[in-house]
Amino acid sequence: MLNFILLIALFLLQLFTIIFFSDSLPLFIIILNMVFIIICFSLNLYQIKNKKKIKSLTLSLEEAQLYNESLKTLHDDVRTFKHDFSNILQAIGGYISFNDLNGLRDYYNSLVKDFQKVNNLYVLSPDVINEPAIHNLFSKKYYIANELGINMNINIFLDFRSLDVNVYEFSRILGILLDNAIESANECDEKIINIDIRKDLKVNRKLFIIENTYVDKNLNINRIFEKGYSSKSNNSGLGLWEVHKILKKNKNLNLHTTKTDTFFRQQLEIYPYKNAKKKEEEIFN
Repeated sequence: MLNFILLIALFLLQLFTIIFFSDSLPLFIIILNMVFIIICFSLNLYQIKNKKKIKSLTLSLEEAQLYNESLKTLHDDVRTFKHDFSNILQAIGGYISFNDLNGLRDYYNSLVKDFQKVNNLYVLSPDVINEPAIHNLFSKKYYIANELGINMNINIFLDFRSLDVNVYEFSRILGILLDNAIESANECDEKIINIDIRKDLKVNRKLFIIENTYVDKNLNINRIFEKGYSSKSNNSGLGLWEVHKILKKNKNLNLHTTKTDTFFRQQLEIYPYKNAKKKEEEIFN
């Protein structure tokens, strides 16, 4: 854009020169000057167009790379499960033959965890998360959590193209909530994040529910949106304060925060734009 503005200024300057000094300048110099200006102007427009294409292609390649990583991991897990299927059945048979229900229960829970991992990788498909920006965000956060040894369970029953929300602002909210969940779960001995994305047909809204294990059981959920408030000693938290500012601008968004002895829970609610006023009245009532 700076080049574009400078070229316009140069063009106006040259036009001024030609108009006021045309009598003293040879005709071929004037024509040559105009030709060069037009060429520079055209090249600049071409470069701007190409940069947009390159940026779009870069984003597409990043998404494709993340998707390929998901497919590769999913393929390896399915192959491993297929290879071990006979052993799994024999192990189950062993617990049954010895009537060891406690052992069978523990074995079943371990098996469910492996199935959940395969399910997560399937969920991280562009066909399921069909909004590129949100898909890219979810994929990156999932792999960060996976590297930290956090068990992230994801269930999605929603068409992301139907959201009544600005994707940029929604991505900021979602990114902050996921970052907080990852940071908090990573401090725990039992590192768990559960994500449930679905419609609530009774109230006509979309729900993004993120819950995670956490250490600070004395966390004041009434103050977490204050600027600078944090459970850390230096009170450096700004993320949820930023979330609060975005929520105030969008009357069809609401964030409900709760906690139990095990999980800290954030429920992001997205209402249709036409129901925003109704939602606001319900909150204040």
